[in-house]
Order: sequence, then C-alpha cells, then structure tokens
Amino acid sequence: MAGNNVVASPSLYGGSVTLLKNTLGRLGIEARFVADPLDPEAWRALADDKTVAFYGETIPNPQGDILDIEPIAKVAHEVGVPLIVDNTVATPYLVRPIEWGADIVVHSATKYLGGHGTSIAGAIVDSGNFDFASQPERFPLYNTPDESYHGLVYARDLGVGGALGANLAFLLRIQTLINRDLGAVTSPFNAFLAGHRDAVPAHRAPRLQRAGRRPLPGGPPGRRVRQLRGPGVLPLLRAGQEVRAAGHGRPALLRH
Repeated sequence: MAGNNVVASPSLYGGSVTLLKNTLGRLGIEARFVADPLDPEAWRALADDKTVAFYGETIPNPQGDILDIEPIAKVAHEVGVPLIVDNTVATPYLVRPIEWGADIVVHSATKYLGGHGTSIAGAIVDSGNFDFASQPERFPLYNTPDESYHGLVYARDLGVGGALGANLAFLLRIQTLINRDLGAVTSPFNAFLAGHRDAVPAHRAPRLQRAGRRPLPGGPPGRRVRQLRGPGVLPLLRAGQEVRAAGHGRPALLRH
C-alpha cells in the first residue's frame, strides 16, 4: 500500500531492483536498500512501523555474494515483518531458505527450474510460518474485511488457527487479489513447460557444484573471465570482471 516500505539487499537481480525502486515507487511504496546486506543491524536500522517486508536473494544474480539468511530472518521477525527470499539461482536443490528462517520464497522459473529460457513463469512458496494477524496495523489488507468475499478477514479466517487448519492467508490473498484481479497467472503452455522441466536441477546441480569449486585455469583468484561457454550457464560475476561471450569480440565490463 502507498506509504509502506520494503527493506532490501542492494545485491539483487536488475529486474528486482527496477520493480522495487521504480514500479513500486510509482505506487507510493519505498524501497530502502541497506548499505551492507551482511550486517543484520543495517536492516534493522532502516525498518520502521511502515515496513512490510525484508527482501534479498540467496545467491544474487549477477554478483553472487551470499545472503546470510538466518540472522536477517531473526531481525525481520523481531521487527514484525516477513523475510522474502529470491531463490532462483540456488534452486531448492542447493538451498532451502525456509529451513533458515525465510517466510516466503520466490523463483523465476525461466532459469534452472524451467530449463533456462524455455518458458516465462514464476513460483511463490509460502512457509505458512508468518502470522499476519500479529501486526494488524502493519498489514490492514489481511486484517480488515474483504467486501468482495462477504467480509472475509484473511489473517483471522484463513491464517493461524483459521478454518482450513493451516496458515494460508498469504497464498489465498495472492490467489484472490493478484491472480484473480490483476491477472498474474502463468499461461497453460508455460506451466506445462515449467512443470516438465522442474526435475532438471536434481540432475544438473551436482555438476554445477563441482564446476563452481574449480578455480579458473592458469591464474590467481580475481583473474578476468575471458570467455563463457555452455548451455544454461548463469554466470555470477563481481564488479570489474570482464566477460567476452563466445562468438563475440567485444568484452563487457560489469560495473554494478
């Protein structure tokens, strides 16, 4: 809602930064990027009574600096907000953020979950652990009657201790508002492609792990990457690294 804010890691996929800073900004929702995402107290310092979530990536694309989920989740819960984690790069095969305290996990299924580029899709996984009824003033959409569903109060009726026996307040709010009213629904064909390929990480991840442990041949850490080859490879780079894609002569310098 307008006037709210999200505290986020600055190390995010570019599209996520655009969503948080520009798209949500135009709707009156502020993105507050912490100076040091590895310092839990930096997250706390930016939060206030209008903060509605903490947001980060397990393995950020493209920088690859790992999010320390557990201490950040602890601060988020002390503030009274959920920690939302983008687990696109790691996939559930390598990292299960909910086990480390994350409340909601999101994926771009266009990468490893869907076979990298076969379909446009996304996924949301709700742990069911965050009680939106615990902060009624912070989360009015969950704690005030929804007239389109005859006065249903999501956190009370569908959350912890609700009629369905599980905390489904967040997922059903998405289903009835985002999916139904705004149309954020995967097309049937893309859903088929994503579902058809969702077993790929189980076969690919061990090879990725082994490849990730190998140093670049012939040079010390920090040596510039001159060429990247291989289908489905999502390169993780540090600022200042040079990348020359196979078949292209002009290098690109990653600056941010």
